[in-house]
Amino acid sequence: MDLYYFTSSASNNDSGVFEYEGSKIGVSNVITSVREDFTKSSSNRINVDETVLEKMFAHIKSIEEKEKVFLCDVIIHGVRVRLTTTSRHISEFFTDNFYNPREYSEQAQESGVERQGSIVPFKVNVYVINGIFDNVPLYCYNTSTNSIYIFNCSFYKVLYEIVIEAAAKILREDRGFIIEKTTVVESNKNSVAVLGCNHSGYSCGDTFCSYCYKPIQGPAFKMQSMDYAVYRFAFKCVSTNKYLSPIKAVMANGEIKKGSELMEFLCECISDENVYISNLNVMLSCLSTTDEKCEVLLSNLDINGGAEIFSYPLFKNFYQKSSTINHYPAATYQFLHSKLENIPEITQEFMIANSQTLEAFVRNELRGSKDASIAKYFNSISEEDGKKYVARFSCFGESYVLIDMAKIFGKVKIISNPFYSARLKCLGVFKKMHAENFQSSVFLKNMPEENLKETANSSMLVKLAKNLCKTNIRICELNIYDDLAVPQEAGVSINSIYEELVKKMFSIEDDKNKNGIIIDGSNFKTLFPPPPPPKS
Repeated sequence: MDLYYFTSSASNNDSGVFEYEGSKIGVSNVITSVREDFTKSSSNRINVDETVLEKMFAHIKSIEEKEKVFLCDVIIHGVRVRLTTTSRHISEFFTDNFYNPREYSEQAQESGVERQGSIVPFKVNVYVINGIFDNVPLYCYNTSTNSIYIFNCSFYKVLYEIVIEAAAKILREDRGFIIEKTTVVESNKNSVAVLGCNHSGYSCGDTFCSYCYKPIQGPAFKMQSMDYAVYRFAFKCVSTNKYLSPIKAVMANGEIKKGSELMEFLCECISDENVYISNLNVMLSCLSTTDEKCEVLLSNLDINGGAEIFSYPLFKNFYQKSSTINHYPAATYQFLHSKLENIPEITQEFMIANSQTLEAFVRNELRGSKDASIAKYFNSISEEDGKKYVARFSCFGESYVLIDMAKIFGKVKIISNPFYSARLKCLGVFKKMHAENFQSSVFLKNMPEENLKETANSSMLVKLAKNLCKTNIRICELNIYDDLAVPQEAGVSINSIYEELVKKMFSIEDDKNKNGIIIDGSNFKTLFPPPPPPKS
């Protein structure tokens, strides 16, 4: 039995329809004919050779007079990405998601960055072209030329993931910077990051960043990034006390090391004192945390003190699953006033099967919202309409919204300036766990060495943090339990425990915890200290 469906456009029976406006919801609701990431299958890969390129450019030329071809440029942490596409939807989401060159320069000026030292000498060329090669969805990512080709697909997620992968490759190989799938919370120029959603071995679904929403409503915290962030490894300069990220080394024999190869060399300098001493006169090209370029000798960096990690935002606006409302209901109002992708209609059977849940959600979370504007809006429409909106956002796993999160949390609570850096204090890795009872549950612990090695195999960020940072960063496991019942006498919910753990990551003390355990079922109440007594 189908629980949802996608309304058809007038010509939807035509296989050449790749995107069309769906039934009204939000600012726009574009339905795409492809609604899955088909790049996971090698059968959809096409070898783009000269013949394919000739056909593609001939196709573009043939349609230019009757259709608009969009040319868009954005910059992703210094990597210029140029998009050529026949899809209006792709062009709009792409330029709303990332900063264009003018906006990027404006953000630099706003941060006091005089020269953008992070601009790399490589460019990613992307072609998203529909109506070619028998309308079959095909793709090619040529890593040697930094070129991406997507044919007959307007689903933005496909472009989003491949473009980030391409930018990450360039930054890793040319700069030694890491793009990792993480959510970052900031407080007073320090940050904590949680890694887990869709990451190899650590799938946590929509809950990945939802536990970060509550803390940023407090006065001390802000959201620096969602879904992906950029990380730079920096060492303190002995002569200036500034933190510098080495991006290129000129060795004694004239050999050039940069990017990931340079990071490996620095790991060797930390692990082997002889390597460090024999290379003290190596000249390093570096970037400061504010993008200033400089050159220093290896001997002028405090290598023995270990590296610090600095996190940077990646996006102008965020591409999020619309089902996020299940974890943060207050987002529903702004989702209804944003650009949407693949929001289906729901069947009467779905409404009947989920009637009580939808009713409770609308009455308690929306009509009863503490935010007066949200409560006013949802009390001004019928309860039935409210239930339909919630159902449509929640029922399909590949429905998305492009959202300015500042409209939800307030401008001062969201950091989207790509030049804003925060020092990473703690990296938490989400793991799904099972426990027999609450008392035996371990919520937050220092990651054991054997788990650290395993995680480092699938996460470059964890690997370099382990090998470069010494004791400057703490790597923890955040254990998420399925269906764990909290004793009534505890007086708190399981979600509130997880939310407080995000705050706890900012202030983990360097004491000797039993078996590395920081918070478990026996001491969780330390997350909820009693309020101070009133002043007499």
